Amino acid sequence: MIYRILIPRQASSIAIALSLFSLFGCSLFGTPPEKKLLGQWQGAGQNGQQQTLIFNSEGKLFILPEGVKPPVALEMKYKVNAGTKPMQIDLIVNDQTKVQTIFEFPGDKELRLQLEGLSPQTPRPGEFSPKASVLKKTAETTTLPADVKVESLESQLKKAQSAEGIQYTSGLMKAQEGYQSKNGKFAKDVKELGLGGNPETANYKYEIVPQSDISKSVAILAQAKNPELFSYTGVIFILKDSGKNVPVGQICITEKPSTSSPSVPKAPADKSTPIQCPAGSKPIN
Repeated sequence: MIYRILIPRQASSIAIALSLFSLFGCSLFGTPPEKKLLGQWQGAGQNGQQQTLIFNSEGKLFILPEGVKPPVALEMKYKVNAGTKPMQIDLIVNDQTKVQTIFEFPGDKELRLQLEGLSPQTPRPGEFSPKASVLKKTAETTTLPADVKVESLESQLKKAQSAEGIQYTSGLMKAQEGYQSKNGKFAKDVKELGLGGNPETANYKYEIVPQSDISKSVAILAQAKNPELFSYTGVIFILKDSGKNVPVGQICITEKPSTSSPSVPKAPADKSTPIQCPAGSKPIN
């Protein structure tokens, strides 16, 4: 009779324990990965630069690069899937842009995060590379330092994408100056410059626009594909200065994000007169 009473009680205890385990998982026996991730982690990023990563309970990740003055925290969102091996994490810039990667905890207060070789266009890696970042946990707090300026990674990405438009336009203008000096006229298109077809990237479409007198002026348009980016127009005029022909250039940027480049500025009276950007745009000095 004693055993008939004990066996059901033991079985009942085991059943209850298994039920609790199925409901709460490893939280009964350790810290869930989502909570273990919370806090401050330090280590090298994708470019080798030392940085601090702060994961908070609101699904926000702050990246603080070392050596940046004044200090800045780049903000993005993150989402964890701890039910896979290795565990998955999405680093989210916006609804259209995210980096899919993996992470694990190889040791006490250690975080291995695959960052090397990733971009929003690459698929989620299935395993860690030898260059995966290993970070050390330095604090449980998720509070940012008081002197840190928070900037969204999305805004930084837009700045970088817009800077591409300036760099390409400036490069084409320099190539045109060299071509004009050698040939006494500007090239009608990129092919004539010897640079292949019209350049086009994921962010911009570039075009050379010959003017009425191709020996005296040319324009380069950088039209943004994304309506949240700025567009540009670069122009070069050949003006007289002390009896010599000299190139004078200017890049104009739209005052607001736009997929249309500014109108081509008019030629100034002389070299000492600034080139006036048209309405709705301003000069880049």
